Amino acid sequence: MINNERGFTFPLSYSLFLVLSVFLLIHAEQFLSEKKLLRETESILKQEYYMMSSVKKMEKMLQEKNEFNTINGVFQYTHGEVDYQVNHVTNSIIQATFRLKLDSGEEYLGFVFYDKDLRKMIKWVEKN
Repeated sequence: MINNERGFTFPLSYSLFLVLSVFLLIHAEQFLSEKKLLRETESILKQEYYMMSSVKKMEKMLQEKNEFNTINGVFQYTHGEVDYQVNHVTNSIIQATFRLKLDSGEEYLGFVFYDKDLRKMIKWVEKN
C-alpha cells in the first residue's frame, strides 16, 4: 500500500483547488461590479440632489425678486458646484441654465423655464 502510485490525493487536491479558485474569482468579479454600480448610483444621486436643490433655490430667488435681469452665480455644495445663468426667453418666460461640476470630474447640464405670471417653474430639461 505504501508503494501504490495510482494517484488519488493529488488530482483530488488539484481539482478542489481549481473549484475554489473559480469560486473566488466569481465573487471577486461580483464585488468589483457591485462597487462600480455603487459609485455610479452615488454619482447619480448627488447629481439629482444638487440639481433639485439648485432649482428650488433659483425658484425662491426668482419669486423674491421683482426685477428680472440677467443673473449669474454659483451654488457651492460639499462635493461639487452648480453654475447658473438666467436669461429672458419671452416677456413672461425666463430660462435658467445650470451646469453641475462634481469633484469627481463629471459635468451635467440642465435647463429650467420659469413663468413670471404663475411665479413657478414650468419645465425642466436635463442633458448629460
